[in-house]
Amino acid sequence: MDIQWLIVILSIGFFMIALVFLLVIGFLIYAAIELRKASFILKEFSRVTEEKVSPILKETEQTLKSLRRVSDEVGLITEDVRIRPVLGEAEQTLRSLKKVSDDVGMVTESARDISGATREIVINLKAISSLTNTLGGGVSLQVSGVKAGIKAALNNLIKQIKEGRV
Repeated sequence: MDIQWLIVILSIGFFMIALVFLLVIGFLIYAAIELRKASFILKEFSRVTEEKVSPILKETEQTLKSLRRVSDEVGLITEDVRIRPVLGEAEQTLRSLKKVSDDVGMVTESARDISGATREIVINLKAISSLTNTLGGGVSLQVSGVKAGIKAALNNLIKQIKEGRV
């Protein structure tokens, strides 16, 4: 009589352990699916951002080239002009143009940095997704092994009880 209670209690305990393992596997599968979705969304965002930023970068580079060309031409013109007041204004204009050119260059560099950071985030998310898939497969194999072991042990115990050995 005492052995039957022990078998019932062990069976309930093993059932609860198996249930917890199944819940953990379900959670890992759900997390892997969500990570894949997030990775796809981030990848799409990166692609769209890069498509939008690329023409802006090209236009900015063309603007910089034009500003430099204008500032060089203004520099040549100021060498030809010998009047002091005009020279002072031209110098001021050149400084302003150089500052604008530098500011546009900084904006271009920042846009490139953002694009690079977005690419790195996508690569990291791919690595995390791969790791979760690998972990999920390993846990699934372990749960299958534990389940088979418990089933064999219970069948053997029941067989021995029926035969009167225990």
